[in-house]
Amino acid sequence: MCCGTHVYNLSQLQMIKILGVEKGKKNKTNVMYVTGNRVLNYLGKCYNTERALCTALKCSPEEHVDMANKLQKSVREAQKSKTVLLREVAKYEAEKYKNNPNRENILSIHRKDGDNEYMNIIANDVGQENGVVFATVGNEKGAGLFVLSGPADLIAEVGPKVAELLDGKGAGKNGKFQGKVNKLNKKKDAEALLKAAIAKTNAGGDSSEVS
Repeated sequence: MCCGTHVYNLSQLQMIKILGVEKGKKNKTNVMYVTGNRVLNYLGKCYNTERALCTALKCSPEEHVDMANKLQKSVREAQKSKTVLLREVAKYEAEKYKNNPNRENILSIHRKDGDNEYMNIIANDVGQENGVVFATVGNEKGAGLFVLSGPADLIAEVGPKVAELLDGKGAGKNGKFQGKVNKLNKKKDAEALLKAAIAKTNAGGDSSEVS
């Protein structure tokens, strides 16, 4: 147990505290332990951690594990509820757009706490035949994700340009392009590029001429 440090007398170790064991290589067992002043230092750190947990969890040390498990369960349930609500919101946004008789030919939408599923539900429910969808999630002034959906030729041409404008990368096919970007604060510029490309396409031009 010297681990390379030799002592003249075992009394120099003062004390040994075995912390646990784990399975090692070649049928060996690794023993984790601390000795000497390290035992006192370790005890001090454990005490400080225990006090901090008592304050944060508002319970006694004996209840720490149960309280942590309850909190984890609550977080999982909250995440599940959030996912369900996001799906409902996404479907609502798609239906609201489709049912608007005066809708524009592009649905541009952003949600800070959204995710890939949220964006794709909107894109799929709107449908490529009903308009172009430009959905983003994340920090509206920084990094995030985006999805473009619409006529295949248009999206194939404009998708990479939008990704480049937003300082990111993406990929796609069959009328959908998605990726990760760093500058969502330039979304207005991307919208302008999309609208110009749509106008050019509607006028019978080639959207690849839009830069």
